Amino acid sequence: MRPSPRVRCAGCGFEWFGPTASHGLRIVGACPRCGGHLDFLRQDDEAAVAAPPGPVERALAHVSPAAVLGTPTSWATR
Repeated sequence: MRPSPRVRCAGCGFEWFGPTASHGLRIVGACPRCGGHLDFLRQDDEAAVAAPPGPVERALAHVSPAAVLGTPTSWATR
């Protein structure tokens, strides 16, 4: 049984199924494959977007990823 998609492109018909993809596509605002309009199909995704950010999210809003995650291991000198 295949799960229902979270996002579908109205232009090329491509579908995405994961919550991370749905969130990223909401930020991008268009299909990365063809530039078409995206249809967000899951109501639970809408509720997550509508929720106000918590204290941790507000505190980290303008912090670079490297400051939170550390220097990438690929940058390490040997």
